[in-house]
Amino acid sequence: AQFAFVAAERSVLLPGFEGRVTGRFKHSSLALDYSMAVTPGNGLYLTSRQNSAIATYSYIAPGRFAARLNTGYSKLSPLGQTLGHYTGWQGGAQMLYKLTRGTYLDVRYDYRLYSATRDVLQNDSNRVSLGLAFGLGEAPLAVH
Repeated sequence: AQFAFVAAERSVLLPGFEGRVTGRFKHSSLALDYSMAVTPGNGLYLTSRQNSAIATYSYIAPGRFAARLNTGYSKLSPLGQTLGHYTGWQGGAQMLYKLTRGTYLDVRYDYRLYSATRDVLQNDSNRVSLGLAFGLGEAPLAVH
């Protein structure tokens, strides 16, 4: 029997990009984010190309109320694996209501939909949370 050991090296150069466009208005703002990068993976996928886009609208009413809406998309394309794409969609809403000076009621709803390995694995989740948020100073809390 014969054996051979071969040392090999492979280098791949991939461009990356991150960008944000923000519009600020009297009581609100709109942010659009895009990212194209290489990620070490997520536990199922090894090193992958990741593309993601997120849109966020925030509104702060004078006095007692702030709200946020967001939606986004993310896709992992594996490098060196034969798995299909891993995609994720997300969206949500948050509301902060001022109870007393520095204390806010925080209500959130989040939705996630994940799809992996050529749409064989799909999972979606809904989450509602209710809590208290605390802030220092006179400025209203920002939603995030």
